[in-house]
Amino acid sequence: MTKQLAVAVAGAALALGSFATSGCGPKCEPPTGIDICTSPDPSCIPEGAQICPRLNPIPFCDRTVGGGPATSAYPGAYEYDLIIDNYGGDPLMITDIRVVGDERCALKGLTWAPMGEAVPSLGSVTVQMFYDPPDAGDDSLFLEIDSNADNFALFPVNICGSGVVPPDMPVDCLFCSEKWTAGMPDNSMCP
Repeated sequence: MTKQLAVAVAGAALALGSFATSGCGPKCEPPTGIDICTSPDPSCIPEGAQICPRLNPIPFCDRTVGGGPATSAYPGAYEYDLIIDNYGGDPLMITDIRVVGDERCALKGLTWAPMGEAVPSLGSVTVQMFYDPPDAGDDSLFLEIDSNADNFALFPVNICGSGVVPPDMPVDCLFCSEKWTAGMPDNSMCP
C-alpha cells in the first residue's frame, strides 16, 4: 500500500469512527458553531424527534440602518429564513420560540410555518425573521426554541449583527457571543 493510500484509508476510518460514536444522524450541539445538517443514512434514523437548525449562529454582520428592501413586510429590515430540520424518526412539534436578550428590539416579525403543526420525520420548518437595527450599535440575542425533540427540548440559536449609519459603511461581521443561559430576560414583547 502506498503512503498516500494509507493516509487516505486512515483518514476515512477516522471520519467513520467519529460519525459512529456520535450516533445516527448529524451532530448538532447548541449554542454555537455553524452546523449544516445533512440527511442521515436512511438505514440509521434516530428514534424520536431530533431538532437541528441549518445555521447556528446567524450572523447578520454589519447592516445599514433602514437599508433593507423597502418591499419587505418590515420596510428597511433584512429578512432571513432559518430552516430547522427534524432528522429523527418521529414528528417534531415546536411549541414556542422566544426572543431573549434583544435589548434594542432589533428582531422583528418572528414566525414559523407550519405553525402549530408537526414537522414530519426528515422534514423541515422555516422560521422567518427580520433584522432591523434601530440605530448604530451591536446586537447579540438568542432564539429559545421549545419542542418535543429528544436531543434538545430547549435549543438556543444565537443571532448577532450591527447597525451602521452612513457615512460609515458595512464592512465587518460581529462575532456572535457564546453566552447563553436558559431563562435570560424574555424580550418577546418588543414591537
